Amino acid sequence: MDADELHYSKRKKVSLIYREYVHPKDYADVSNINSSALIVSFTYLYEEFHKKNSDLFIVAENEVNNKILGFILVEKNPKSLKKGTALIYGIASHPGYKRLGIGSGLIRNVMVNLRYNHPKIKHLYLHVQETNEEALNFYFKFGFKKVKFLKDFYSWGENAHQLALSIADYFGED
Repeated sequence: MDADELHYSKRKKVSLIYREYVHPKDYADVSNINSSALIVSFTYLYEEFHKKNSDLFIVAENEVNNKILGFILVEKNPKSLKKGTALIYGIASHPGYKRLGIGSGLIRNVMVNLRYNHPKIKHLYLHVQETNEEALNFYFKFGFKKVKFLKDFYSWGENAHQLALSIADYFGED
């Protein structure tokens, strides 16, 4: 079986549901994805974000075996940005399930939640390593735009791009 056939067979078998993170039940699965897919650990935020932004901490779960395959962690009105904004702290999918639409589904779910549950939020922001072309291209597909270059943004000295997406633009509104 070549890589394309393997990818297709995985896609065919994965039926996802998107739901709010449940603490502490989901902690281990989300932590494992976080540590295997991201450089930065967000485990210290799970309980806090679950309490204050539960509909913006979403997991993608395999409907067949209840295995969590991805998560997105979003804060509304973060101190680092102006009012009326939200910030994606982290988004990741299980390394064995990349390119199956999990990340796209997580973004779509957050956008719907922002639009209908948080109408005062007008823009969604995130930070991406300057060298992470794959992630930048992923976000550009949704309409995110570069708004700021952040020199030495990460603790290890790497630069970042701050990206933003207008909620109205995403839904094709004026």
